Amino acid sequence: PKTLADAEARVRQLEAEVEEIGHFGREGGTYSTFATNMNLKYPLTDHFRIAGGVTVTRFDSTGVTGVDNINAFVLDRITAEFRWRPLDRETWPVGLTFVAAPFYGFVDDVSGQQASAFGATLIAIADRELIHDRLFGALNLVWQFQRAQPYATQTIEDASLLGFSTSFTTRIADWLYLGAEA
Repeated sequence: PKTLADAEARVRQLEAEVEEIGHFGREGGTYSTFATNMNLKYPLTDHFRIAGGVTVTRFDSTGVTGVDNINAFVLDRITAEFRWRPLDRETWPVGLTFVAAPFYGFVDDVSGQQASAFGATLIAIADRELIHDRLFGALNLVWQFQRAQPYATQTIEDASLLGFSTSFTTRIADWLYLGAEA
């Protein structure tokens, strides 16, 4: 960028993200879910970004122990995301980012049955550029908690998850990135 205004205009661009997540297998029968997360993200500053999103999920379950048979495409949840990056990988050896993503859900995330659900995902991310402007790697520490109340049973179900993952992203074009996480 030639001027500070050019740099700020480049940094503060609306960003769209689509993420696909699949789950397969349960005891007995056949089970799968395919969730599509769609988010719009906007950086307020160089180090703080907000986002809003929606998730739609396809549930397919037949003969699974403890889960009703279902074959449905549903509005799963709405989310907000707040992302703060205190250490930038361009000026530090490793980048550091903290994410808080609260959500409100409309279905039980295992059975697909109508429910009232809420919770949040909290993430700490350490990332590094592995090949200049082409390949990026990250280590993620994730804590997710939620409370769901299926309408059919009215029982309250609490769940939490503490996890660790690694991810890699490659730049395919100036505007397109492809990544995987395990």
